[in-house]
Amino acid sequence: MSSKDLLEGLFDAEREAEDIVEAARAEARKMVEAAKASSRKAAEESRERALAEARRKEAVERAAIEASNAESLEAFEKSLAASRLDEEAFRGACGKALEELYPR
Repeated sequence: MSSKDLLEGLFDAEREAEDIVEAARAEARKMVEAAKASSRKAAEESRERALAEARRKEAVERAAIEASNAESLEAFEKSLAASRLDEEAFRGACGKALEELYPR
């Protein structure tokens, strides 16, 4: 084999190695992009699950608060309805307050 043939063979081998390296790089880029896409999808799904859980908890807590408020309001209204207005004492307190504000 002549040195020319040997050099051409080496150049062919180098070109083939470059093609293999470029193909490997392209495959690696595809794998990295696929991994990124998978990671983004997993993160989005996780965020959606967390958001759904937070909304569920909020709804439960809101219902409990509304029930508690309704109970408190009902108790207050019963207490108010049960109380008796002492008109004489009220007029006396108002009169006293007015006298303190506007003495004669």
